[in-house]
Amino acid sequence: MSVKAFIKILREIDPGKDGYTKFRDFLTMASCALDKKTAEPTWAEALEEQYMQVVRSYRKKDDVRRMPELLAMVFDKAGQRSDFLGNVAGELGLQEGAIGQFFTPYEVCRLIAEINCGDLEQKLERKGFITLQEPACGAGAMVLAIAGVIEGKCHDQASCLRIEAIDIAEIPYRMCFLQLACRGLSGRVWRGNTLSMEMFESFT
Repeated sequence: MSVKAFIKILREIDPGKDGYTKFRDFLTMASCALDKKTAEPTWAEALEEQYMQVVRSYRKKDDVRRMPELLAMVFDKAGQRSDFLGNVAGELGLQEGAIGQFFTPYEVCRLIAEINCGDLEQKLERKGFITLQEPACGAGAMVLAIAGVIEGKCHDQASCLRIEAIDIAEIPYRMCFLQLACRGLSGRVWRGNTLSMEMFESFT
């Protein structure tokens, strides 16, 4: 499934809503559904309420029922070397220029990951895993690229990588969590301010 196929379905859902709103609604529903599986009871209830708030905003429930089609596409792309949701956001023109947001292309992230993982074998031999902190994670392209390098060297990315990712904006925060969860990667994704270290919420 391609980015264009994803956007086609998104546009077919409730034509009365704009693309930003529908994409945000999809990310909210998908991230809440995935995080709820392992959440503590109180947080699970809060996630359920977030989910239902989105559901109630759609008059036609058939529109809501199409959201899982979009999630299936994200799962389908999870194992491939790409930043699928970042590409979707780019095609929709959703980068938030007012706060200086820019999504680094996956190919550039992959090159940086290759350079920074030159001593990967030694680090894994010493500790058995590596930690990664991404202070401006966007949709998670850099994290996905490093996971790809680890996988390319025949290591289990899920057990070898511990992740903490942060973004101040809601949409990238949810995109990053969703792509990491679909990839089976472990860690915590925060919505917060990296400079002040004020954190607002998180997914694990």
